[in-house]
Amino acid sequence: MAKHILQHWHFYQPRNNDKWTNIINNECYKPNSKNGILNHVSFNIGPTLINWLKENDKETLERMIQSDNGQAIAMPYNHRIMPLIRHEEDIKTQIIWGKKYFQTFFKREPEGIWLPETATSRRVCKELAKQGIKYTIGAPWQKKGEQNTSKPYKIKLEKNLEITYLFYNPVSGKIAFNNPTDSGNKFLDNVDTTLDQLEKLIEDKEMLLLAYDGETFGHHHKFADLWAEYFPKGIAKRKDLKMITIAEYLKEFKAKEEADIWDNSAWSCLCGGLKRWTTGCNCVGGYKAYQQPLLKALEKLEDKSHEIFANEAGKYFKDIWAARNDYIELKLESIKEEEFFKKHLKKDITKEQKKSLQQLLEAEYHIQLSFTSCGWFFPNLSVQTEQNMLDAYTAASMIKEATKKDMITPLLKDLTLAEDWIDEKGKKRHVTGRERLELYLNNKI
Repeated sequence: MAKHILQHWHFYQPRNNDKWTNIINNECYKPNSKNGILNHVSFNIGPTLINWLKENDKETLERMIQSDNGQAIAMPYNHRIMPLIRHEEDIKTQIIWGKKYFQTFFKREPEGIWLPETATSRRVCKELAKQGIKYTIGAPWQKKGEQNTSKPYKIKLEKNLEITYLFYNPVSGKIAFNNPTDSGNKFLDNVDTTLDQLEKLIEDKEMLLLAYDGETFGHHHKFADLWAEYFPKGIAKRKDLKMITIAEYLKEFKAKEEADIWDNSAWSCLCGGLKRWTTGCNCVGGYKAYQQPLLKALEKLEDKSHEIFANEAGKYFKDIWAARNDYIELKLESIKEEEFFKKHLKKDITKEQKKSLQQLLEAEYHIQLSFTSCGWFFPNLSVQTEQNMLDAYTAASMIKEATKKDMITPLLKDLTLAEDWIDEKGKKRHVTGRERLELYLNNKI
């Protein structure tokens, strides 16, 4: 019986990262969309990356989509750390927006979903199951008990809900972080060397799942796209190994054993659950002064924004959260504005009222964007942190235009507590989140 090798590639780039995304596209997305590897692996494409490819390289995006034979999976909309979301409706919105993007471009329902940073909790999984998601992927240390990654598991949830979990093998890290092409006399021979090692890790009928950032192949490691292209060819030469996608594997081998997951765990924070996106942790060098105050500032704005949205939009929408969930269809241009309002309004409104509703919906949209995980990922306040703060500022501005309620002043005050130090002419200078945002708004950085 064959031993099964599975792979998942996670493709994602944050917004307004055009220079780097263009480089990564040329080194990774474009060559891997041409070489046939995506026909053999499970993969997801983050909605913000889809947007960039749609605007900048439609041919590559189309090739990636055409590679799908059922193995592509969805992703929550803008890479929020899902277990950190406090409002149930926000968890639902992130999943629905991600599914709608998938449906628009892949023309089918997604069976699986990739959780950003594989960050998970039973609470998040319950909503995934409610939304029709059948499976997701996690790191081995996210599984309670023995870290056996050789089979899929059923995670039993409340009210007859369940989701299938596949945990990738730890050897994934060796491929992702140690260049698979830099040893041996001929680098393509390294595929065969790798396969020799993988074969020893599994028994007949078992699976070995490898999961990594798709950018690994060609961007993080030069020429690794050629290594990846050769991978299924190397397996094809062997009688004992079979390369199969996750979707194909689950059709043949259903999850039979039950397991459980550790709440508030992720693949890239090994020392503190989700501290990388809250208070800081040793994964990024210890506590960082900007992270927790930034999170608290945005959560405060989020709470107030939701309150205002419920009170104001509730006067006109039949179901405010259903309207917000469908708002992404306007962004996707898959529904006309007139059709959207006809579906959701409970009474006729004036042009001014309609404009206010649009501003409140846009504020809710930017609130979601302001929690993109990249803003907390690095040890210092980064350009992605600035983007998150800009989204929060945009949301506050929309609320003020729609309702005259000033959310900008308290936001700026709260961002003063998010501290960082910048290198200026060889010297460290103290700066706050508010200063960085104001510099950004004034085009000085």
